[in-house]
Amino acid sequence: MSYQDVYASWKSDPEGFWMEAAKAIDWDQAPSRALSDLGGGLYEWFADGMVNTCYNAVDRHVENGRGEQTAIIYDSPITHTTTSRRGLPLVTLMTTFAVTSVATAAAALVLAAVPVVGCTAPWARSPL
Repeated sequence: MSYQDVYASWKSDPEGFWMEAAKAIDWDQAPSRALSDLGGGLYEWFADGMVNTCYNAVDRHVENGRGEQTAIIYDSPITHTTTSRRGLPLVTLMTTFAVTSVATAAAALVLAAVPVVGCTAPWARSPL
């Protein structure tokens, strides 16, 4: 499909186009609309949908057999460090989806143990 085809699809049916695009990720609760007009020039994308961003960015890749594939590469253009570790510059951070998934779960456990003062969201309450 060419750029022109994609553009024509969006132009002819914006709502349908974005609802179809939304199927590319996993939703905890799929949205019923792509764009909601809140009035006063304010709009909200996928307002009634609920998505777990971490799951979509990391966990589903592990589940689909891509756990050993590189997930994050950070290379600093500022320090230009030439010291290497396993052939990579020391300032390069390289991790797989599987390692990222474990690290994210560990961070979530730590954050869950610390109550967020003044926040009433269910995820902010300490389980301890």
